[in-house]
Amino acid sequence: MRILMLAPEPFFTPRGTPLSVLHRLKALSDLGHQVDLVTYPFGEDIALPGVRIVRCARPPGVRSVPIGPSLRKILLDLSLYQTARRLLRSERYDVVHTHEEASLIGAWWQKRYGLPHLYDMHSLLSQQMYNFRVPLARVAAWVWRGFERWTIRHTRALIAICDELAYVVRRLRPDLPYEVIENVGVAEFIEQVSDDEVRRVRQAVNPDGYYLAAYIGTFEPYQGLDMLLEAIARWKADSDGSAVRWVLAGVEPERYAEWADRLRALDLEDCVRLLPRMSPQEAAALQKAADLLVSPRRAGTNTPLKIYSYLAAGRPILATRHPTHTQVLTDEVALLVEPSAEGLLAGLRYALDHPDEVERRARRAVEYFRARYSYAAYLEKTARIVETAVRYQG
Repeated sequence: MRILMLAPEPFFTPRGTPLSVLHRLKALSDLGHQVDLVTYPFGEDIALPGVRIVRCARPPGVRSVPIGPSLRKILLDLSLYQTARRLLRSERYDVVHTHEEASLIGAWWQKRYGLPHLYDMHSLLSQQMYNFRVPLARVAAWVWRGFERWTIRHTRALIAICDELAYVVRRLRPDLPYEVIENVGVAEFIEQVSDDEVRRVRQAVNPDGYYLAAYIGTFEPYQGLDMLLEAIARWKADSDGSAVRWVLAGVEPERYAEWADRLRALDLEDCVRLLPRMSPQEAAALQKAADLLVSPRRAGTNTPLKIYSYLAAGRPILATRHPTHTQVLTDEVALLVEPSAEGLLAGLRYALDHPDEVERRARRAVEYFRARYSYAAYLEKTARIVETAVRYQG
């Protein structure tokens, strides 16, 4: 099939949705489909058989795009629409496959032209208004809830990246065909990491051989890093912090000074190291090098991509008992704690005091991941939902 994919992202950059888009493209390529990807004028070109990347024009004055809603994204989305519209006029496609807010374009084209629309739902955009603390968040969320309902009404089929999103879809439109396709592709990089690379990374970030705890991800408010820093500060005050070193990886260059100031204010510079955004290969090596992998998320609906690579890494996991985590993680495979500084501190203490138990959970995590999240299943679901989007007439 010929697929027109719209991804309003800086593709490719090693973060959230762009990683998910990358693995969707790999699957479609492996299935033999031809894909024209329309995306932003930022990011690294990726070569995949059957995939052509078409970048929209860069609006004047826009030199980068932040994570989350912004005026820059609105300008870029208008440019992306114009580029995609030109392709639609000159080429023939079997389906339009959209990500995030580009779903509005796909829904409109299905309504107006009858072009089958496959909506790849990574999150609730209405919820992002709160997660990213946009101005007038309540009003913005109300508007986006209306857009979401309209979009779901005008799509042939839908991909949800987690069960919580699938629940929302079933409630809004029970007849809509969908597949839950988790973002398990990020774990492929874990399998490619050599023991030598793991030792090199551990030596680089932890030369004194302390117990190494790591967080890898974005630094947005909903990730719960403020809770984590409070827990680390309490740990240091109670125990002088000598037994543990922390790595927080993924800070944006323009926000490094802000986070460095936070560490200084909490007197954590000696035990917490900030690292910039990493390539998937570098992140995988750090995950395997750590003694404890942490995800302090406290808001949102979608499961963080890092959870799948955390499971595959075979290292102990400390995560908050929040629906973003518990729709994948269980007490059998992770150390789940209340979403608070107190909960995270208690989890750290438990991990240090019960190393054999948390290692057993880590071993079960690998077995759980391999049994539940295979690439063969990922491909099968992808093939089925694309076929459904084209054939379904409901």
